[in-house]
Amino acid sequence: MSEGKISLKVERVGFGIYAIRCPLCNEIIARVTKPPLPDLPALMPEEAVNEVKRHMARRHKLREYAISGEQLARLLSH
Repeated sequence: MSEGKISLKVERVGFGIYAIRCPLCNEIIARVTKPPLPDLPALMPEEAVNEVKRHMARRHKLREYAISGEQLARLLSH
């Protein structure tokens, strides 16, 4: 099976807070802050990427896919 590419939906939900939505079920998978702020109830960018992978594996049974490079860079940029 070839590896598919997913395009995450990232939307601003507050001042410096962004929600990552699943493109398949539209569920909010994770929330991140930019810049990363440890005192807010949001995930660090690395944790958010892991949460996306976990959601795709559990909810949609997807194991072979790639998050687009520019989205990954945008999520992980500090």
